[in-house]
Formats: sequence, C-alpha cells, structure tokens
Amino acid sequence: MRDISETKSKVPRRKPDSVVVSTLLQADRGILLIILDLVLYFRYGSIRIIPVGIIPGTNIIFLPPPLIYFLIGVIDLFMMNLVWEKNLNGWRYGIISSIVILFVVPFFFSIFVSIHISFLYVIIDLFAVVELAALITKDAREFYGV
Repeated sequence: MRDISETKSKVPRRKPDSVVVSTLLQADRGILLIILDLVLYFRYGSIRIIPVGIIPGTNIIFLPPPLIYFLIGVIDLFMMNLVWEKNLNGWRYGIISSIVILFVVPFFFSIFVSIHISFLYVIIDLFAVVELAALITKDAREFYGV
C-alpha cells in the first residue's frame, strides 16, 4: 500500500490577481470600444456629406467615423481567452493592444467632441494603462514565463 506522503495532490495553480484584473479590464475595454464606435456612428454618422463648393463658405466634409473602434473591441473580446490562459501570445497581445489603444484613442481628441464621448475616451485610456501596468507586474510575468 502507498503511504499518504507518496501521493501528490493535483491542486490547480491559482492565477495571480494581475492576470485576473488584466482579463477583466480587456473585456470591459472591448465592450466600451464597441459602445464608443456606436456613439460616434450615431452622433456623426447621421450627418450628410456636404460636397465642397456647393454651399458658399464650406470647406469641411463630414464623413462617418471608421469602424476601427468596433474592430478592436471585437478582437479584444475574442482574444481575452488568450490573456486568461497561460499563453505567452496572450500576454504579448495584452501588452500590444494596450499600447495600440493608447495611440488609437488619443486623449487630446477629447477636446473636440462632446463631454460624453470624451468621458468614454478617458475611461478607455485609463483601462489600457491599468491593463498594461497589471501585465508587466512580476506576478503576471512569472505566470506567463517571461
């Protein structure tokens, strides 16, 4: 018969808090990016395109906003599983997507839009900074083996 000391218990390793926080922030950021794209579309997408030269004194053309925020939000929601698992590509994706979000959703554009849209900009940028900080902590790097 086996001794109790010979058996090994298979207790799953607990994920560090930084991994849990970064995954939740990525999911929330993805949802907020989709909401931001919808708000921009309904706010500025319904404006008709004014051809230059038809109305005297107009030299600005309004175009519907791009779908880049929607695409990044959907990709964030699909890729959060990689950040949750012990996958080095998920760690890299979390770092790179946070940096891309900081460049795609610049804070200084919030001056030119309404207060509600600028609030979304600030929240999304804040989530990106906190996720980046959570992923470069020592616990997260040890979890991913970096």
